[in-house]
Amino acid sequence: LAIDRILCALTDQWVFVSTDERDEAQRLGIRPRRLAVIPNGIDLPAFEKSLLTESPALPGSFRLGTVGRFDPIKDHSGLIKLFGALVKKIKDLKDPILADPRLFIVGTGDLEPKLRAQIQVLGLSGHVHLLGALPVGPFLKSIDLYVSNSKGEAFPLTVLEALIARVPVLVSRVPGHDFLIDQNLACGFRASNAQDFVEQVIKQSQKGTRPELSEA
Repeated sequence: LAIDRILCALTDQWVFVSTDERDEAQRLGIRPRRLAVIPNGIDLPAFEKSLLTESPALPGSFRLGTVGRFDPIKDHSGLIKLFGALVKKIKDLKDPILADPRLFIVGTGDLEPKLRAQIQVLGLSGHVHLLGALPVGPFLKSIDLYVSNSKGEAFPLTVLEALIARVPVLVSRVPGHDFLIDQNLACGFRASNAQDFVEQVIKQSQKGTRPELSEA
């Protein structure tokens, strides 16, 4: 904290990638005139080109997907628990779209063994799939809903990529996601709230799958 105070005093301008980050800095006492926002961006032509690449054939009647390193802040473990609640809930439903929901996770990291063990313990081996590292564009074309249960974000690039790929997005209501929800770019659910998550996924599933984008 002492180092933070010293750096704060010596810094003329603070640059953030989202308004949520800037607002948090202002709440911490940094004067607004010293704050600037330069949002994250992507190489649009290159990403759009990647969307033309053949997409992987993923099983399931309704496919949820997420992309991110296996880090506690991303809370993949919490997402798997939420998805488990969804699987239990749909047993009472007679909806063909939700007859066989799947969760596909693209990413790598030290937490992978724990996540695989969790999937086994929860009996979700047939529903949750860890895919390792994959090209993001083609993967996004193969899913019906992009989800994130992150505990906090700055400005998530993979959510931006999902929006460009025209994938519906459902994210936890946390700083970094709130801007997307407020701008009606994404739907939100209360972080780690199983009931809210399940209700929002069911609502999104009623809009149908995306077969036209699941094809190469």
